[in-house]
Parts: sequence; C-alpha cells; structure tokens
Amino acid sequence: MLSEYLMNNVCQFIKDEIKTAVVVFEGKDPEEVQIIRKAIDEDTLKVLVNTSKGVGTITDIRLLDEKGNVLISKPKGHIKTIDHGVISTFWIRIVEEEVQNPISVFELKGAMNG
Repeated sequence: MLSEYLMNNVCQFIKDEIKTAVVVFEGKDPEEVQIIRKAIDEDTLKVLVNTSKGVGTITDIRLLDEKGNVLISKPKGHIKTIDHGVISTFWIRIVEEEVQNPISVFELKGAMNG
C-alpha cells in the first residue's frame, strides 16, 4: 500500500514540474494563459487555469513543464466568447491500483524458454 507521504510527494513533484499553461482554439496556435493556483490536498493536486484570452472553440488546455513538454492535457469542446472567461480545473488524484493478473515470467515465451 502506498503511504500518504509518498502520494503527497508525487503530487508535490508534479506541481513543481508545472510551469505554464496554454489553451488551444480550433485552427489556431496554442496561446499561453494564467495559472491561477496550484495546491495539494492530501493525495490530490488541484490546478486552476484562467482561459480569459481568445475566442472560439477550445480544443485543448495543456499544462507544460519548463521545456514546453505537455505534462497534462484536458481536451475540451467549449465555445468561448469574448465577454466571458473560462476557469478550467485539473484535479489529479494519486491512487494505488493493484494488478489482479500480473505477468508471470514462467509464462513468457521467447528465445530462452521456447
């Protein structure tokens, strides 16, 4: 079982990696938007992004690291007008999932075991 300490550390690592956010409107290049807040609540990372810029159909909102790599992507289909901003939330919960049928090395087939 993963400890609360480990789950919190994983959330903290992801939080520290997130440097910028971008919004993608249909047919347009990604545009940087404001990260309002990044917070950790036990095993959950909460990120709020203000997509106040741009107009049109939002096709994706992305959280990026310092090199511009996509860490988390949230495809959307919302239509944004000029007179309204959109606050997008990312809630990422770290959970443990036990694998019910793990692969047995004795069942693998290859050059060494015929």
